[in-house]
Amino acid sequence: MTKADPEWFYSVAGKLSEAATSFEARFTALDQKLNVSRSAGSYTTGGPRWSTSYDQSASDVFEVGSLGVMAATVLAKLVHEAGLNEAKAENESSPNGPQERTPAPPSGSKINHAMHPSKLSVGGDNSKPDHWSLIADYVKKEWADCDEERIRAAGTAFSSFGTESQKQATELWNACTAVFTDERQRGYPEISEMVTEIANVCGALKGEVASDLGVACEAVGAKASEMKKLGQTSLTILHYIILSYEVDKVLARRLPWGDRIRKGIDRLIEFNKKEYAKANDKLMKSIDQTVDQAAESNEGINNTATTDAKFLSNLLDRIPRQTDPIRNRTKEENEAAGDEGERRAGINPRGRKREVRVIVDTGSGPVAREVVPDRIDDVNRQVTEVKNTNEIRPDRVQILAEAEWARQNGYTMTLVVDHRTVINDPKIQEMVNNGQIQVVRKELDDAYF
Repeated sequence: MTKADPEWFYSVAGKLSEAATSFEARFTALDQKLNVSRSAGSYTTGGPRWSTSYDQSASDVFEVGSLGVMAATVLAKLVHEAGLNEAKAENESSPNGPQERTPAPPSGSKINHAMHPSKLSVGGDNSKPDHWSLIADYVKKEWADCDEERIRAAGTAFSSFGTESQKQATELWNACTAVFTDERQRGYPEISEMVTEIANVCGALKGEVASDLGVACEAVGAKASEMKKLGQTSLTILHYIILSYEVDKVLARRLPWGDRIRKGIDRLIEFNKKEYAKANDKLMKSIDQTVDQAAESNEGINNTATTDAKFLSNLLDRIPRQTDPIRNRTKEENEAAGDEGERRAGINPRGRKREVRVIVDTGSGPVAREVVPDRIDDVNRQVTEVKNTNEIRPDRVQILAEAEWARQNGYTMTLVVDHRTVINDPKIQEMVNNGQIQVVRKELDDAYF
């Protein structure tokens, strides 16, 4: 049997390290392309449904991919170390012969926790089309105030990222197995084990979930664009119809029975407004239905991300995206975990925060409360609270107060929690269900073996 060559290991380690660095840079670039703040819309029910689905799915895409980046970096160092061990053994067995080189390990990525998008899509601009006032008193469904073009642009970015990731992950696999061939895997069990881990890394990096989210974004953006254009066109037509009727009313003044004719024209105007309102409701319902379908499809993204991440457990020496409670922490450890959760959610725990005052009923009547949300984004009118905890109930008063302040001031409320966090307060769950609170789950903590 041919002896293992240290260069095999150095070569594979280098490829893994380069891939980790490349993917980290590509995730950073992707985040910069996602101009989604307040793009989902605030209209019932599609706006909150889409923002909840998109923001969670986008987080999942970044999370599983960046966990793959971390795992690739770890694996690169392990493979390189195996090469050093082979070189050391060879050099010690033949001290007077040619010496195998022992290079420094490749650096790889520097991230030590999962990456997440920096922007939230939750919220809308409450915009209305021209001539909306003509049917405002007759419609049953709100105008979809989403930004369909930015939703579609996000879809294009995710689709392109997914396609390129699939290509890059395949190239990484082919390059590594060109060195760690089937023959070498059969001859060296440790190489076979490394190839298994390479497959797991490539699975996390392959970008399947990004492509899936891209399709969902395109579907929602395209349907919203189509239906809103039809709605805007119909309102313009209604506007001119009513103008024509108003001219007829003026002319009717000169005719016998003019008052009766004008009342008849008013009934026609009201009839047209009601009919156009019904037509608009159908258009908005079509958008809601597409959002529902896309959101249901996106549920698979979460499942795929969790499955792919679990295969990285051995390399990360922990359970990624784990859902079991973490026990036996001291008060100081819990406080440190809270700070770490905020950092992972993209918030500086030591940064300046703003106290707000609100009158809220948390179950025992209206009471004035002072609370300090983790982030108040006045530009995008978004309130964010992060809870890296096993359950939400101990913080219910704070969360309910922040949600009420957000509602009263026209802001959205997003609750960022760990994958293990249980929403075990009925009132908070009700607010999640009706869209007043959006929940996004992220890996805010580690569960080591």
